[in-house]
Amino acid sequence: ASGNIGGRTLAPGLYTWDGDVTIPNDVTVAGAAGDVWIFQVANTLDLASARNVVLAGGALAKNVFWQVGTFATINAGGGGTMVGTIISQAGASFSTAGNAAITTLNGRALSLGASVTVVNTVINVPAP
Repeated sequence: ASGNIGGRTLAPGLYTWDGDVTIPNDVTVAGAAGDVWIFQVANTLDLASARNVVLAGGALAKNVFWQVGTFATINAGGGGTMVGTIISQAGASFSTAGNAAITTLNGRALSLGASVTVVNTVINVPAP
């Protein structure tokens, strides 16, 4: 099924969806520094404009992973913060041209079959 995970607090673990995942409101990833989160999304991932994935309780961006089956859209209208490593099959885009608000990625973005487009975005690569 598809999922709306906005407004939720997510404990460490493996999460899977066989459809799209939308994040229309801030979502919190909460746990200790050694905990790991793996999000497997069969289709698209969409983090709404000016929304955030928030780390809490010592959680680290280097331990958050998003496996996306098609395309990831992050803060299309600008602003907001994404955390973790995104591995997408069909590309990813961060913000769009003309947005004044800066988008932040605390993590990495990779695509296996298409481009990653980054506009008005600051990327902070986590320490190993």
